[in-house]
Amino acid sequence: MKISPFTGGPVVLKHKLETLRFRGVEVQITRYYYKCVDTGHEFTDAKLDDRMMADVKKEYNRIMTGMNPGREGKI
Repeated sequence: MKISPFTGGPVVLKHKLETLRFRGVEVQITRYYYKCVDTGHEFTDAKLDDRMMADVKKEYNRIMTGMNPGREGKI
């Protein structure tokens, strides 16, 4: 179980839709983060950050492949 780096107390895994710019293209992803129950502070860890970047790249590739048929795997 994940604990808060702020208080050592419980945290809740949350998510929200977020639009980010990647290589000049706006991509929309579901961003996951933890919220400290005691303080309300939001934070991530390396695992969630890695997932976010993988999701951004996946969505970017999906968008670019749709704009440029035949370019699968070349982005």
